[in-house]
Amino acid sequence: SSEENIDYIVNSNGKYIFYMYDTRNNEETIEVDINNIDKDDPTGECKAYVNGEITKYEIKVNDFSGVDKYVHDNNIFYTSSFEVTNDSESDVVTIYDKAGNFAKLICEYPEIKPKVKTLANYKSETLSYWIEKPDNNYTVTHIWVKDSYSQMKTTVNNKAGIPETAESMLKRTISSNNYEKKGIIAINASGFIRTDDNELVKQNKLWLNSAIAPFVIHDGRVVRSFIEENLPNFSYLIFGLKDNGYLTYFKSNAGSNEINQKVLNDILESGIKYSFTFNPVLVLENKVISNSTSKNIRQGLCQIDRNNFVIITNINSTTNRNVGLSYKELAEYMVKLNCKTGFNLDGGGSVNLLYKKNSSSISSIKKSNRKIVDILYFVE
Repeated sequence: SSEENIDYIVNSNGKYIFYMYDTRNNEETIEVDINNIDKDDPTGECKAYVNGEITKYEIKVNDFSGVDKYVHDNNIFYTSSFEVTNDSESDVVTIYDKAGNFAKLICEYPEIKPKVKTLANYKSETLSYWIEKPDNNYTVTHIWVKDSYSQMKTTVNNKAGIPETAESMLKRTISSNNYEKKGIIAINASGFIRTDDNELVKQNKLWLNSAIAPFVIHDGRVVRSFIEENLPNFSYLIFGLKDNGYLTYFKSNAGSNEINQKVLNDILESGIKYSFTFNPVLVLENKVISNSTSKNIRQGLCQIDRNNFVIITNINSTTNRNVGLSYKELAEYMVKLNCKTGFNLDGGGSVNLLYKKNSSSISSIKKSNRKIVDILYFVE
């Protein structure tokens, strides 16, 4: 028979069977798999919802050839709604369509609505906060951000060793970053050595008015490092936000240069751009890990998910420990609010809770004139 080329047009992916016959009616069968008609990656959005130790993902997808599967943490799902346990920090779902195209979606958490009357609130497309007062002695500040990694930051004192008030640092931050028209919620963060009577300062004067940690990371740079100094053998915690949007901590030892260098390398590799420090860690994996019942004026930060954070602040006093909170109480509040990770921050006379809406004026729920060395803030 004579050779003949025939074009056959199909408009969907799949397996096609062609039967060929020659002039003597001999038959040959050819099977062809078509899977590359659709060249467009799928698009859509993913929402995540926390319920105790379970996270539920709901995904909406637009795609020409249809979805084949969803992959989360190397686990495959075939429906657009599925549940996972909260033991993973990955909120990225990869969608594969039937043509073999794929796309990664970051699953966002909706802002958690206030349950009681608020003292202050603000809402924009990228930042929401509302401050509740469930008790006369403390407030609960709920914070929702569109992108935690880019919106959670710290400001350190203007010059190393010269502390400022929290309000002074916030004003300087607003001015230097053109934040006048942006919403902000800010608190004090780290614990500090304030007098040269402190045993650590006797070992090295550079520790005066410095964060209690061998190093400080600001905007991705190591702005203060004591790795090479002969400092006392003591364990310190460094907190920060990893580049996947989740809070974490590292332990350093001021008496071991070798250990500190490794810790610093680990911190930088994790993508932490801003560090802050105090102690202890209160909550890990939604569980209370601090059982101390000693009361004091406290302030703590915890994270529910990538987008939602909570600050608990004693506001009634800076000196009366009887109206304060114990570490155990602070941690229990955090777990009750579904926090996955929680840290204790500097308290007592350093407690600040400052906020601003889309204007240049700063308001406060609690303001201290004590001079400190850094603040932690969320910005629109």
